[in-house]
Amino acid sequence: MGDSITAGDQVPGGYRAPLRDRITGQGWSVDFVGSQRQPGDTSSDQDHWGRPGWGITDTDAVIDGRRYVSLQANEGPQGARRPGLWADLEAAISPRYFSTSPGVDNLLLLMMGTNDVLHQVVERRDGARPAGDRGNNGRGEQQNRIGEATIDRLKAFLNRVDRLAGRAELKLKVVLGTIPRFNNYWNASRLKDPISSVMQQEAVEVNQWIRERSGAMALRNITITPVDQRAAVGSSLIDGLHPDATGYRRMADTWWEGIQDALA
Repeated sequence: MGDSITAGDQVPGGYRAPLRDRITGQGWSVDFVGSQRQPGDTSSDQDHWGRPGWGITDTDAVIDGRRYVSLQANEGPQGARRPGLWADLEAAISPRYFSTSPGVDNLLLLMMGTNDVLHQVVERRDGARPAGDRGNNGRGEQQNRIGEATIDRLKAFLNRVDRLAGRAELKLKVVLGTIPRFNNYWNASRLKDPISSVMQQEAVEVNQWIRERSGAMALRNITITPVDQRAAVGSSLIDGLHPDATGYRRMADTWWEGIQDALA
């Protein structure tokens, strides 16, 4: 579950095809699940829950009493208003996609947050307003709070996964990936999202929380195993944002390591 990187942007099948090969090569059976399929993917199991352009929650959602707003200015006066994976959870975390049978392990490979950082989503307080990035340069208008806001919504997301898993009587192992790096090649045309050093640092803050603290969350029905997809992908990017084929193979290797740790 995630955004366009999960879907496999520009590399049909993304990490799923090499990951399936790793799993079945060990003699295990696996069924990828989800409501989405990617055009051009010819692999034998195409199901996933990747939503290109989506964030953790709707940009202007109210989550745990907190209101959020996109500071990004080049998509109009309301900022970058995008839907969020939060809206899919009710359908996704259910016996329709996961098994209640003994002996079957349920795993959720989850990686999201890139769009929340790119679209400069912060809590709406202290004067933060839609499209507030006046210089369209990703700095100077509370961009230093992007990481804090992304972490808050990610915590709320994981808590909701936990509640929904309990309601459905599912035991779920979440392998949670850090978000890969991005660079200004993504905005080479100057028509997309500005990427500043401040935004880069906020992504580092999000990833530090995922690596060091997400696994310690007090949850009843899910466990969290963090994996470092940022380190795995490195600079293997096709457009400054999405992994190339090499990057996706490295992602598959890292998911596989996380799966083994989660099931140990």
